[in-house]
Amino acid sequence: MSAEGASSVEVSAAELPRPEDSPGDNPDAQQQPSSASLGTLAEDPEMDPEVRRSLLRAHKKLSKLVLKELRYETAANGSITMLSGSMENLTRYVITQADSDYASTEAFVLTYRQFGYQPKDMFGIVEKFYGLVTTKKIGQALDGIGVFLALWVLVGYKSDFRARGTRGYLYHRLLKFLERLETDGFKDAANRVKLAIIRASATNRRDQTVKVTIAAGSSVDTEEAEERLDKHRNLLDISASALAEHLTLRESKIYRAIQPPELLNMAWKSHQKYAVARNVVTLVERTNKVSYWVATEVCMCKDLKKRVAAMKRFINVANKCVQMHNYNTTMEILGGLNNVAVQRLKKAWGALPEKYDLIWENLTALMDTKNNYQEYRNAVAAAKAQNTGVVPFLGVFLRDLTFIEDGNPNTVEDGQINFEKTKLLGSVIRDVQQYQQYAYSIRKVPSIVRYLRKAMVLPEDPDDTIYDLSLQVEPRAAENQ
Repeated sequence: MSAEGASSVEVSAAELPRPEDSPGDNPDAQQQPSSASLGTLAEDPEMDPEVRRSLLRAHKKLSKLVLKELRYETAANGSITMLSGSMENLTRYVITQADSDYASTEAFVLTYRQFGYQPKDMFGIVEKFYGLVTTKKIGQALDGIGVFLALWVLVGYKSDFRARGTRGYLYHRLLKFLERLETDGFKDAANRVKLAIIRASATNRRDQTVKVTIAAGSSVDTEEAEERLDKHRNLLDISASALAEHLTLRESKIYRAIQPPELLNMAWKSHQKYAVARNVVTLVERTNKVSYWVATEVCMCKDLKKRVAAMKRFINVANKCVQMHNYNTTMEILGGLNNVAVQRLKKAWGALPEKYDLIWENLTALMDTKNNYQEYRNAVAAAKAQNTGVVPFLGVFLRDLTFIEDGNPNTVEDGQINFEKTKLLGSVIRDVQQYQQYAYSIRKVPSIVRYLRKAMVLPEDPDDTIYDLSLQVEPRAAENQ
């Protein structure tokens, strides 16, 4: 498959070819009736009796192979709620459900590492299951294998199949497996996965990223203006729009680099966090740096008017970030202005114009923790629906993942894997990925980049340093005046 061919095709998960739309070449597979999910028997009164009997026989055969040693609950209508099992048996079950339950399948392939399994282990389980179902001539399961692999490719292409340092080992193993599928006569399943590869490779190519352009005129547009700004070194020399754009560009780049394994087992808190969760840790540390930079800039202004001007500038930057759907930087700026060293500056806060008081109140309400960040969650969901660039507040995702980790063990009775946990974790990780689709198209200004890089260098003890600066500009005696 050539790079040119890959870049010319756009395919969504919903558009992948379905086996029932174009029957495969294998005679046994063609004779199988259209598959229902493993836990639900067809109840169509118009179904041909012979087809129903064939379907029931296939289900019985497949159930015996898949459901052994699994814990599950069966509803009155025959539907199954999976509880726990070994990784191999759970994988078999998920494969058989893949065509009817995309969400659970995505969750599973996003989270299997949580339980100590690596991509090559998971792929080995798939290969073994394929061998079993072909030996036993259970053609229904082959639909699920194609869907399972396609979804795995779509959500784990970069982290699993093209992981750095692996030389594409699993990717080439996948291609060999697809050749095997085609040789065995199951071209539908192979083609489904190939289309997923095309889409995933295009999405991960830098020149294929769908970009969002910020309204023209909000940043520096001419070389002459850039040369003029190159002489500027201070916060107030740079417009709120330009600052918001450059902060957004940097944070979007880091956020979009986060891979699913970084979000498992609270890797960002582990002793090896810089190795296993590099991008998450980078964004968390940057959050602290931006907040300290905001507080430092305000507290360094000895003149009251300049101090108020700095606060106004940051409130404007935060507001611009909201307009650009960059909620991570918005929260960082709020964190800086809510620093105790800044909050104690009564004179400066008292001198803020009413207009800025109102903007500050709106920003604070938007990012309030009340009702589990309900206002923010509503806003970020609305932004996602616009198919535009978004930088969510990463802290909410990490909080959700921590609650799931704390309240749900990896294993239950007899050491079996907790299947419900895969769905809970997978739901959050899929949300993280959905906000990674769009990049911002923003022209960088070298002088602003240099200014921000220097501004993010923190003193050895930033809290004490900032508070000392705050006391210098508004001594304690002035607090009660």
